[in-house]
Amino acid sequence: MSARVRKLESVLKKLLEASEIESSAVVSTKGRIIAASLGKGVDKSSVSSMAAAMLSIGERVGSVLGTGKTQSLSIDCSKGVVLLRAMPEAVLISTAPSDAKLGLIDHELTQAVQEIRQIV
Repeated sequence: MSARVRKLESVLKKLLEASEIESSAVVSTKGRIIAASLGKGVDKSSVSSMAAAMLSIGERVGSVLGTGKTQSLSIDCSKGVVLLRAMPEAVLISTAPSDAKLGLIDHELTQAVQEIRQIV
């Protein structure tokens, strides 16, 4: 395992410990897992593909509607929230419970993205 991957996994671990985030992954914009802290039984390949697809759809919507580049996306689900943060070279995808304090999570994700950008 490379030093960069270890650093990214450290950022993800800190994110899980410091917030209500339940799982996270750093994915390339092409849909490949770079680093992950996902639950047991979660298919990393599926998560990475979906994160890249979500970013692509967000980019297309922003382009068509003239709202600019995608910065973040969220999907409210019956059992939780899926949060995506776009970066130039990667995507941070995370999950949180539906009753999570999203303002605090937003702050933690912003800090994590800053750290990830320095590593990637």
